[in-house]
Amino acid sequence: MKLKPIVPLMSLIFAATLTGCNLDGSSRDSDSSSGGDSSGGGSVVETSPLAGGYWEIGSDGTATLSNKATTYAAGDDLPNVYTFINGAQFYYDDDATPGTYTVIEGKYTDDLDAGTFSFTYYGTAPSGEDVTGSYTVTDGVLTIDGGNAGILTGSNHKDDTTVTTAVTAANESQGIVVPNQSARIIDTNLGGTTDDNGELRVKFSDSAIDINPISEGAVKVDILQKLQTVDIGTNDVDNSINIVMYGSNTSNGNQRGEIILTSGGDVKYRKKDKNQETVGTYTRGEKLSIEATWSAGDFSFTINGVDYTAGTDTPESGEVTVVTIKLGNSSKYSEDEVLIDNLQILSGSTVEFSDDFESYSSGEVLGDGENDPYSSSSAEATVVAE
Repeated sequence: MKLKPIVPLMSLIFAATLTGCNLDGSSRDSDSSSGGDSSGGGSVVETSPLAGGYWEIGSDGTATLSNKATTYAAGDDLPNVYTFINGAQFYYDDDATPGTYTVIEGKYTDDLDAGTFSFTYYGTAPSGEDVTGSYTVTDGVLTIDGGNAGILTGSNHKDDTTVTTAVTAANESQGIVVPNQSARIIDTNLGGTTDDNGELRVKFSDSAIDINPISEGAVKVDILQKLQTVDIGTNDVDNSINIVMYGSNTSNGNQRGEIILTSGGDVKYRKKDKNQETVGTYTRGEKLSIEATWSAGDFSFTINGVDYTAGTDTPESGEVTVVTIKLGNSSKYSEDEVLIDNLQILSGSTVEFSDDFESYSSGEVLGDGENDPYSSSSAEATVVAE
């Protein structure tokens, strides 16, 4: 689960990417900028501690390699690793050619309630053996009581780019495409009232985040707006996207910076007088890599490398305390959905919060419960695998 200020970037890095990853729903704070807020509905789905890892599993705490390095270089004898995602097991073996993985596909089951795990273990048996046992992950170390296989332990190589790059190359070579996970927001009049948007919100003061207000920082995010995928009947439509950095509170007029992507394809920002200034255009349905930065006397942003600046013309000039991504309008509905990936919040050059959404279960509701880092003011935000 993601409970600390920096949420690990446990990216699987498996398919064609958008700046590193491919993109193919209580109580609420006051907010009237481009629409109100509402809580996400549904129940929290427990997340497996195995998710998002590149697990080297063996009987001695590592795989049976002569090379016991903690990091690896291109061409090294790499650790043989397992990945587990949505019931699919992938085993990466470079024994034949050091540094180049082959992939063996299989299935696994993970019973979170019972704390048991079944998978195919490639130890001394070349064809693998079926192992079922209880397991724990403590401080990043996996321990499996594997029955006949004895006690197995595993280490996670998710942060070793040589390993993850070799995994990517093996997947591409063998035509394996593993679904990428992202956050999905929709705006379908949650709760039977029109007083909400689809929203994913990070509130710095929440205990699951605990970030100090940021006077000089940045937000980076990849988004994809999928057009006309949601049936809203004959209701009024607003498909706009708002990326907002709030100052002292989340009322209209307290935006430290706000980017507006309109239903008509315009790029705007929120001015000091609360009106919107058009500064460019974008192509709806196109993958967008967005970075917004703020510092004393300045707010600026880029969209797919195109620079825009608001300077000091923003409603508020102080520290940022909330970051939110919204879809739609508080009085209308959206027929689109927005996929959000590779979200980062920085203070200066330090990453204070990041999420690539790979460590959740597909279908998990975000912002509803104690086990994810998003504010309860998030609405209609879930994790999807595509």
